[in-house]
Amino acid sequence: MPRTSPTGRRRHLARELLHLRETTSLTADAVAKQLGWTPSTLTRIERNDWRIPKVHLVEALLDVYGVTGTRRDELIRFALQARDRGWWSRHKHLSSTAATFIGLEQEAVVAREVSPLRIPDLLQTPEYARALHPTAAGDAAAAIITQRKKVLHEPDPLIYWVIVAESALRQQVGGREAHADQLDHLLELAGLNNVRLQIYPLTAPAPLLDAFIHLTFRHVIDPEAVYVAWPGCEAWHEDPAEVTPFTDRFEELLAAALTRTQSRRLLAEIADQAR
Repeated sequence: MPRTSPTGRRRHLARELLHLRETTSLTADAVAKQLGWTPSTLTRIERNDWRIPKVHLVEALLDVYGVTGTRRDELIRFALQARDRGWWSRHKHLSSTAATFIGLEQEAVVAREVSPLRIPDLLQTPEYARALHPTAAGDAAAAIITQRKKVLHEPDPLIYWVIVAESALRQQVGGREAHADQLDHLLELAGLNNVRLQIYPLTAPAPLLDAFIHLTFRHVIDPEAVYVAWPGCEAWHEDPAEVTPFTDRFEELLAAALTRTQSRRLLAEIADQAR
């Protein structure tokens, strides 16, 4: 069964409702007037600006658009699923952008990541994660990463393609023992069929300065998205004009990265040196 998340359901439902209105050629003002709503109510729904979807509002829109049968049942089910709270909602310190990203990561089909400064979150051990954060935040960071990593081991796992800088692999985060354990863990995960790890080598003609995660989803109607996170700075992109440069950049970086086989060989060498 495909993975789902409340964040993904809300986003998908909003896109579906917008698409249904557009296919009927009705304006937002006309729909709002027919239902006795203010235009801003419909706008918030179509822009996914509602925190908890109201099922009766969805049913009213489906009535206007003439949606019946299994299609109607499916969209109402999406609305009900969208009212749930994801496990990440318990972590109140997460920014809204980070929470949105984690929620959508849970439902993504493919994730492409570029990581210049550290081993990516989905590949970290708890000890490595704690070492990256101050003591007060370390346990929370490790707990979040442990939960997020489950997408790699589900029956319908996330396809994860990552380019990581060689310098990040050599950095002894948390000390020698933690570093060695982290590299062994990385070797294990790199052996999974759904994980494609490629190293950006120190011999590359230019340093790796990019840091982003690109998500692709199962349904065509759900736009691809990019999450950019640097210390003290984060951004979320869904507009195709903003997402395309990141997809192009990923392809450019692949040309300078080692192949998957070369990367596994180098990773094994670095792990041997760390022990």
